[in-house]
Amino acid sequence: MSRLTTLLFLIFILCTPVSAQCRFVVASLEKKSDEERALLRKGFKLPDAATISEVKNKTFPSAAPLKVRVETIFDPTIRQLVTDWINEWNQKEAQKYGKLGVAPDGLQADISVLRYSHLPATGLIGKLGLTCTDPNGKVQRLIPIYSYLIVERSDGLEILWRKVYLTYEEEHEFAARLLTDRLKKLMKERAKH
Repeated sequence: MSRLTTLLFLIFILCTPVSAQCRFVVASLEKKSDEERALLRKGFKLPDAATISEVKNKTFPSAAPLKVRVETIFDPTIRQLVTDWINEWNQKEAQKYGKLGVAPDGLQADISVLRYSHLPATGLIGKLGLTCTDPNGKVQRLIPIYSYLIVERSDGLEILWRKVYLTYEEEHEFAARLLTDRLKKLMKERAKH
């Protein structure tokens, strides 16, 4: 997407009435940048040479129960909502699709659920300072939110799923539902194989 197209898109967003959810997907954030890869390497304490790849084929972690690391979610409210959902899943769906366990660290986990916010150092998103009004009437600054399902390997990371969108930091329910819906899909697809 060219800078002009991005600018026109953002002007359209600014001039369009904003929904109560205040969520937007910006195409320029959909591609992984070197800055994003560096943040992932740093967050997972990996060397600069570690590979970060997006898995295109249907490969699923096969452990039973599937151990999920939720400590990679820095927002304690969202981390608790995801943990509560895992407990609910185990009560209602584990017999049919498999059980989920919560792992305390990456070494014991089969998959990591990650969510963080990050304003890129360059680009129009940071310069424009986009805002929206939340359901409580408070004006919130829109920031990029990065969400992932990641498998840690000895030589790097495999991204099973990634979503980047603009929203405000305190939108907890949507963020948790986005992650848990993806975990649910993973478990249901895994049960088919």
